[in-house]
Amino acid sequence: MKNKNLYLALLITLVLTCSVFAQQQDPIDRGIENYLAALNSKNDGLIESAIMNLMKLKTLHPSRDYAKIMSTLDELTQQTSNKTIRYEAFILLHYLQYPEHFNWIQSGEDQPLDELLATLVVRIHQQTE
Repeated sequence: MKNKNLYLALLITLVLTCSVFAQQQDPIDRGIENYLAALNSKNDGLIESAIMNLMKLKTLHPSRDYAKIMSTLDELTQQTSNKTIRYEAFILLHYLQYPEHFNWIQSGEDQPLDELLATLVVRIHQQTE
């Protein structure tokens, strides 16, 4: 009887462990969800950090689905009172929507985030002149 209960407990543990591993989400998708939550935060620093990190994520993973992020960025560009966040959200939104306009950014390019943003700003100004 003890052996039967032990085997049953092991079987249940094995089934539960397998189901937990099967439910694990891709780390990039989980990161995108976390950045989405950060963009919806009331903390301006957290929002700016999410924007900067999403720029970097887009360079490293250009083919990912950023639709939810783009929707939230669109809201930020129209509704936030912080001009810096509005501008950064606008830049990232256009980077996600029109990657062909940013073809000078190499996929997987390892550039510090502040330099990437500065370069994006300069290039956007050059394209609008």
